[in-house]
Amino acid sequence: MRHEINALLSEPGDINRQSPEKALTPLMAAAFFDPERIPGMIAQGADVNYRTPFDETALHILMFREATYKGIFWASAGYGPYEDTHELAAIEALLQAGANPNIGGPGGSTPAHFAANPKYYKGDDEYWLDMQVERIALLVRYGADLSIINSKGFTPYEISVPAHTWEQEDQSPSQAAFSQFLLLAEKRGLEQAYTAHIERKTSLAKQAKERARAEAERKHREEIARKKMRAKEEAVASYIASHPNLNNALSEVVQIGKEKRAVESVLRQNAFGERCETGSNNTYYQSKTCMTSWEALKASAESHYSSLDSAYRKQRNWFANLFGESGHIVKALVDDRVVNAPADEAVMQQYAPALRQLSNITQAEARAERAEQRRKEQQMMADFMSTIQNSFDRTNQMLDRNMAQTQQVIQQAYASQRANATAHQSSSHQGLPELEDKLNNIDRTFDSPTSSRSGSLASENNQPDILLNKPESSHRVCAGPFTMPAIDMVVTTQEYNGGRASQKFECPEGTIPVQEGAHSNQFTNWLLPSRTEEPAGKGKIRVTRKSFRYECLCANKKKTGSGATQQ
Repeated sequence: MRHEINALLSEPGDINRQSPEKALTPLMAAAFFDPERIPGMIAQGADVNYRTPFDETALHILMFREATYKGIFWASAGYGPYEDTHELAAIEALLQAGANPNIGGPGGSTPAHFAANPKYYKGDDEYWLDMQVERIALLVRYGADLSIINSKGFTPYEISVPAHTWEQEDQSPSQAAFSQFLLLAEKRGLEQAYTAHIERKTSLAKQAKERARAEAERKHREEIARKKMRAKEEAVASYIASHPNLNNALSEVVQIGKEKRAVESVLRQNAFGERCETGSNNTYYQSKTCMTSWEALKASAESHYSSLDSAYRKQRNWFANLFGESGHIVKALVDDRVVNAPADEAVMQQYAPALRQLSNITQAEARAERAEQRRKEQQMMADFMSTIQNSFDRTNQMLDRNMAQTQQVIQQAYASQRANATAHQSSSHQGLPELEDKLNNIDRTFDSPTSSRSGSLASENNQPDILLNKPESSHRVCAGPFTMPAIDMVVTTQEYNGGRASQKFECPEGTIPVQEGAHSNQFTNWLLPSRTEEPAGKGKIRVTRKSFRYECLCANKKKTGSGATQQ
């Protein structure tokens, strides 16, 4: 619908033309989003009582769309009270031009029904109440009948009252006041309803002023009380300081409070088990051993705190009772001294080893957990490589076995062929001279240099030339072995990225370093021993690897030309 409204407001044409889908006119489009243009459109001859097939008029739209939704949006966006002068001016312009204030809209509802419907009236303060009252007042001044019922048999007042009791209880004071305004306007006329509305506003303003005065008086009394209390505490503190015995007693009580605060601080340090948690590389770990140890430490600390708290209260009350009716001032003075004093360092040191032990337990278990995870990953990789190696070995064994069987079958066939040929040659001399001549002719016809050379080789070796050579490896050992020393060093992240932890191989340029004995013609396993890298704290990394021996591989050159074996 928005594109229809934009077209009606921006494109030239008949002032009463209708949009293709919703049958809206330019006047109704202005009622939606640009009410300032309504007086000008009326002057151009816009039909103020035009109704769409859905029974909507420009007056209905202003009542429930612009006058309500826009104001609610304005306030929710944080712009403060919405200025509805343009909407009120547009409503009055329509009514002055002859718009029917009692025209039936969707469901037989008049513009007053739309203004009164709580579904459209969402305001819950006095400003929104004033907006709606002004709209109803305008309609009534131009002849609106508030006793008209819609198709469901409700008047505007009955529309404004929630149907259920629980909904009525949820009504805000401003919503309830709006319903009362509609009832008075319907039953006793607009003037009496408006007078009651003004009287209510005046009463509310007076009540608000009285509440503000009472609140200011309350704050003033509280401030005087605080100042008086501070002055009395200073007087008591000065008196205690002038008497050494009292000053020593106060120090003893405050000391107990400082010790209590220290134990309380210990309990807070692991209140949620944070000392038993650790994380690395997006992994989270909580030590069960640490949590068990913490529960024991926590029980001991809580018992210690309970004893200190009981002793503190008794000593503080005993000390305060020395001052008779001013004891409550002394209690406040003692509590302030404890709050502002640092926690007792000796008690903190007493618990420090136990707290460090919790962290050590967690770190140890976390390292073991990470090491086990790395071991599992390495084992999985080793199993994977072993599976591949075994698969290659089985494949090669099958190839060897099949080639041996093939060679045996060919040799047997060749031996059988020679035996048959000898027998045939003997018999052909005796009884088949014609067949022998035909066979000789075929030999002469198909003779060639290649077949002659092949025949001479066959006769020379008395057996076929069967090649059973296995594929040659693509690489060979051409240097080494060398020894790579062990490494165990701690580097910063910057040094690590700069290659400080890297080790250089002695292999010539263009060769490949592999672990000694790891090169195989059947399976190339070029894995080198892996390094261990783990956090070392403060942004550093610990790099370790055991010493190992290695050798260098060179690539075999491929042979080319006739008679050469192609790699």
